[in-house]
Amino acid sequence: MKDYSECIGYLKYEGSSVADGYLDARKAADALMGFDESIRYYLLKYGVTDDFEIPVRIRKGSWEALIPNTLLQWVVTATGAGATMYVVTAAAQVAKNDFQNISLGELIQRALCRIQKSIKISKHLEGKHASDVSGTIINNYTIVLPGRNGSKLEVTKEELEDYASFPPIILSKMASVITDDRVLKLGLVKKDHVIEEEIGVADRKLFYKEKDTEVELLPELKDGAIVDIEGMLTRGNTRTNSLGLEYRGYVLTCKPEQGSVEVYKSFLFTKCVVRGLVDRTTSRKEKEKKPHLIIIEITEKDKDFGQPRMFNTKNP
Repeated sequence: MKDYSECIGYLKYEGSSVADGYLDARKAADALMGFDESIRYYLLKYGVTDDFEIPVRIRKGSWEALIPNTLLQWVVTATGAGATMYVVTAAAQVAKNDFQNISLGELIQRALCRIQKSIKISKHLEGKHASDVSGTIINNYTIVLPGRNGSKLEVTKEELEDYASFPPIILSKMASVITDDRVLKLGLVKKDHVIEEEIGVADRKLFYKEKDTEVELLPELKDGAIVDIEGMLTRGNTRTNSLGLEYRGYVLTCKPEQGSVEVYKSFLFTKCVVRGLVDRTTSRKEKEKKPHLIIIEITEKDKDFGQPRMFNTKNP
């Protein structure tokens, strides 16, 4: 058994093709990018929007990318203590009392745990959407999901909701490296044990999507339609004058019709209803797979801030 005591989690490929620790450079790049993107997907849900570096160390014997348990020290060295304080403060703000004393490493471990659970459920349900499965409710928190050959999987209501919003395509880059002689293992390192979730060639199709077969994302958001979308504002960027709205597992880019996004600064990490015009075209008038919104107005839904307040970008 390999020693994982110096890391908090890892991505690993095992099989005869990587026994010497070598992997094609392009495949390695895709794998690492997918690993990074899948972790950041959940960090966004915790309110961590800072673009800090996530270090990994490659180890042979199989092909492993290890996240060191000295992560916080790395972030301080690479981006400065101020950026680290922002990362942790943002997480505490969005999660209130749940994460007040949590470290960045622990947040990433929670993200890895949620990814593992979504992989487990997807394999059990063979990629079916949660709404297409009739589970048995045991109590307010636990649901039993039926699977192939009479198998059953017990999950919490929160885990099933998480799976329903988790876009499998987010694992596509990591799954692309899987072959008949190479399996993917996602590891979470606890104090006294290691938890692994595996994706083999038989399950590869559940997670890997060919680029030329990617379907239009969120097709219900029709180009030119005015919609009201409830979600969380997870980022703001004054350079691009845009906001990020977390919605059904995706982050939609939202731009004001006119004026600056500065007017929305105090509403980051809050749940809002964004009324906007759906735009599916690029600046070159080419069709985009993922829509973005031209903001008309935003209504705050976070009850902790009192009565809802209206904002119209026409009067910034």
